Amino acid sequence: MELDAEFIGFNTYDGDQKAAFEITGHINRKDFGLNFTSFNQTGGLALGQDIKFMANLELTA
Repeated sequence: MELDAEFIGFNTYDGDQKAAFEITGHINRKDFGLNFTSFNQTGGLALGQDIKFMANLELTA
């Protein structure tokens, strides 16, 4: 699994300096043992294998 990270910059809130990052990635749920399948009322698959996620982080030292 590989994640992409982008440094957004530094911000100051209430006198604390924080570094902002955005992290994005894709994972396959089966790589983590989530092998169940879920079907909706019409018989179609309701849960895909690939999961996209995005996180916005602010860290302070």
